Amino acid sequence: MKETIVSSCERTFLKKAISEGTRLDGRQFNEWRKININFGTDWGCVHVSLGETKVLAQVTCEVALPKQTRPNEGLLNVNVELSTMASPYFETSRSTDEFIQINRLLEKALKDSRAIDLESLCIVAEEKVWAIRVDVTVLNHEGNIMDCVSIAALTALTHFKRPDVTTTGEQIIIHTLQDKDPLPIVIHHYPVSVTYAVFGDNNAVIADPTIIEEKVSDALLLFGVNAFRELCGLHLAGSALTQPELILSCANKSAERAIFVVQFIKEAIAKDAELRNFQNTVGFDKCIQENKITALACERMPIKLSKFNPDNDFTSKKRPGNGFNKHFYFNDENEEQINEETSSEVCINSVGTGSAEVTNEAPKFGEGLKNTWIAEKQELSDLDSASEEEDQKPCISTKMEYKSKTKANVIVIDSSESSEEDVVLLEEEIVKIDLTVSSNDV
Repeated sequence: MKETIVSSCERTFLKKAISEGTRLDGRQFNEWRKININFGTDWGCVHVSLGETKVLAQVTCEVALPKQTRPNEGLLNVNVELSTMASPYFETSRSTDEFIQINRLLEKALKDSRAIDLESLCIVAEEKVWAIRVDVTVLNHEGNIMDCVSIAALTALTHFKRPDVTTTGEQIIIHTLQDKDPLPIVIHHYPVSVTYAVFGDNNAVIADPTIIEEKVSDALLLFGVNAFRELCGLHLAGSALTQPELILSCANKSAERAIFVVQFIKEAIAKDAELRNFQNTVGFDKCIQENKITALACERMPIKLSKFNPDNDFTSKKRPGNGFNKHFYFNDENEEQINEETSSEVCINSVGTGSAEVTNEAPKFGEGLKNTWIAEKQELSDLDSASEEEDQKPCISTKMEYKSKTKANVIVIDSSESSEEDVVLLEEEIVKIDLTVSSNDV
């Protein structure tokens, strides 16, 4: 399937919004989306989401032969898969330019910068080494895949632990996790990818671009920076005319971003280790139950109603089933407080993701539906025969009284002489119900 083409109207609208200092999602130019990290039950299994861009990473290891040029170093392989679930135009059968670019950038950031200590992965020199493989699968593509992939790969490598190995002469013993505690991978530093979208016409640079901002932008600027403010990689996709001072300012901001991301990764791993030490439930099943990693899920969004007077007292009642739906009940200045059952309601209904619709009309019941109060012919005949039998039996009358919650009060009278019910509206504050019970029912 071909990639969706951005129309000229969308391009003009987005560029005009950028020139006015506004982004479509309401963020500032130097504002990133929220990062969420969730761990699976196995070591090195991580789910990372950057806004609505979601990535799953898994690290595995096996014993392999070392390279002849580097006999004392282990192997590190990185594989990024752009699944069709992430975007319809991704094809797993053939490699696209974007797929090759992401793999190369991630390998350069991890291998060329010597972030992983490969010598610690050696078992026996020139014979056996550990081969570490990082598999990253993009689950949902909403822009800035490279940043999300780099965070997922670093988190998975930090979280992963390999089995311990003992060598006795020519014999190599790989211990299970029950025999000996697994060993983590030695990581010298954490190279983090930070992406900026450059708009040459407006001389503007925005951080963490969305998918439509990437397509409309003139160029993409990628920085590979670690927490020590060291530049590990630099990539420019596209062409745009910008000032050199703007690029330097982006590099400084990307260093601050890298410090924040590395600290966030370490805190997430420390929290997961604490949960595992206390033998608490970990894994994706709990995250799915708590609706943390469900695709296209968003948190409750506050909505301001500017058309109403904020001085009026009102109460809110949450409708079960949907966090966006709420009912607001307002009190009139000239009337007493009205009960929730009879008050006028303002309904806020969810319309799609991140949007809502406000309706002022109270819900109306019984419009266009089948009337269920009309009894069928068989039921009417049974009622007539039952009323004739009850005429010959003595009746016991019972009365019940209770205070009504509404302003209008009702009296319902059931008599044995007729099967109909009389409903009368009164102005009193008490509802009287006269029920007739046959002697057989007592």
